[in-house]
Amino acid sequence: MTYRETDYLQLLNAYRELWVNRSLKLKTDEGKNYHEKEILYEAIKKDLLDEMTHPRVRQPADRKLQLAKRRIEESNIEDHMKRELISLYDFIYDEVKST
Repeated sequence: MTYRETDYLQLLNAYRELWVNRSLKLKTDEGKNYHEKEILYEAIKKDLLDEMTHPRVRQPADRKLQLAKRRIEESNIEDHMKRELISLYDFIYDEVKST
């Protein structure tokens, strides 16, 4: 799965519409700027691994994937962006499960 950089910017903006209060790390610890692709991948991976929840109440990645898909499908973002975000979630979920 590859997208153009402009596609990642649009996907990142759609992601931000869904999760308004999520902080997205824009710089590395060394001060280097992240690209939209890196920011989006990291945010989705953290979501699937439920890293922003206390360890005792974390949910499995497959459950987090279901919840994310439902939230995306019920959102007001454009249909093609919904499909792209769901596709990206599925792709990253497969990566997470294989590690």
